[in-house]
Amino acid sequence: MKKIVPFLILLFIFKLCYSQNSNEYKIEKNIKITFIKLEINSSVVYVKNGKKRIGISLNRQNDSISYLWKHYDKKDTIGDSNLNYKELFFKNSIEIPTSEFDMIASKLKEIDIEKVNNSANSGIMDGTQYSLAFSGYGYEITVSAHTPELNTNERGLKQYLNLCQQIWNLPER
Repeated sequence: MKKIVPFLILLFIFKLCYSQNSNEYKIEKNIKITFIKLEINSSVVYVKNGKKRIGISLNRQNDSISYLWKHYDKKDTIGDSNLNYKELFFKNSIEIPTSEFDMIASKLKEIDIEKVNNSANSGIMDGTQYSLAFSGYGYEITVSAHTPELNTNERGLKQYLNLCQQIWNLPER
């Protein structure tokens, strides 16, 4: 019996080590979303006064107030280099109702993350990179697609593109 115990322990350790891939991580978790960020990188993105908007962040502050923050590729005036991040945030942010943030967050459930992240294998070499990240309480999920405007339906990117466009156009409303 004493000879079989070390063998069983060794067998158990061997089975444990090779039962899952070492580079996989599975998560089954509900995340209460408090932050959403969309970045669009291209040479033809909206340009205003010599600066290019490259992103939009939505931050859920509480049940009544949320913020929309516009990100630019460079600071828009000479004096901005003296501003800290908090001052830049308030200069480029808009207060929005939390109901608007929650409406955007609820639409994230409609996106097929697997399909969006695998859409990069479409053979498209040039275009625009869309990156949508959302997070809350220590977890962050990033969904990226290259030129989702091209072959949108065939690549299964319709909901993703619609949501990105809705977020991008929030400041113009």
